[in-house]
Amino acid sequence: MAVSPPARPLTARTSPRGLTALLLAVVAWAGCEEPESPFEGSGLDGGSWPMELGRGELDFDPLEEGDALPYVAGTQSGHHVFVAFRMRDLDPMRVLVQVTTAVEGHDELVLERRGRVTFEADGDDGVATDAGVPAATYVYAGWPAQILDAPEHVGARVRIDVALEDRNGRSARASQTIVIAEPE
Repeated sequence: MAVSPPARPLTARTSPRGLTALLLAVVAWAGCEEPESPFEGSGLDGGSWPMELGRGELDFDPLEEGDALPYVAGTQSGHHVFVAFRMRDLDPMRVLVQVTTAVEGHDELVLERRGRVTFEADGDDGVATDAGVPAATYVYAGWPAQILDAPEHVGARVRIDVALEDRNGRSARASQTIVIAEPE
């Protein structure tokens, strides 16, 4: 009985059809336009959907670049500041949240945390779209953005980068720099 060599899988490198499909996908992606943000200073990045990074443990409160946020001691000996998110046009159920904090001038103090949360309808709903129809906005408050060695860096600037991704793969991004403040 003759044994034949295993079949080699077709890939974009070995299949003319795969290469054509790949080129068409690249051309289609290159033609996509970035939506405009309804939020001032939302930090849109690379075709992502509108969102805004704010502050707040219980409610969303807008956050300005350079605002001071008091750190809070966590239950497991860590420290964090409470941030909040406001978004539009994404599915609010089980949104993947990724938050990265980086203390300026300290490359060793970069921390990334992620998890899934469900957003709630925003009480300030009613941001008008191009058609004049109110668009649904959603908020999530109380995300503990962990900051390594926060008590030793009061007054330091921290860059907070946020990425949201809904169940459909649509994403939103925002970034702000805050200043670590003493606990209230």
